[in-house]
Amino acid sequence: MRGLDLKDVLEIPPPITEENKDRYIEELTKITEADDWIERHSIDNKSNQDVNKSGQHRDAKTTFEEEPAEFYEVIIEAVVGLVGVIILFFGVPLLGFVLFY
Repeated sequence: MRGLDLKDVLEIPPPITEENKDRYIEELTKITEADDWIERHSIDNKSNQDVNKSGQHRDAKTTFEEEPAEFYEVIIEAVVGLVGVIILFFGVPLLGFVLFY
């Protein structure tokens, strides 16, 4: 998209001026008439009118409350973190020493 003007890519119409005001009003009238025609000729779908539109989401994360972590889970996470730090600071340099010495 290098070298293209943003107006060409987005197809932005020119601003409304006194000279082209009539064209815009005509276009808006056509759009309004089309919307009215669609509304007059549409069939009402009553199958979805009984749906509860209270704004509830189907997200499972919001339907269940997260339980607080048990003490042993916290201890396990701390031990795993400590082992990771030990491997990072001692295991990796030791491995480098063994491989490259």
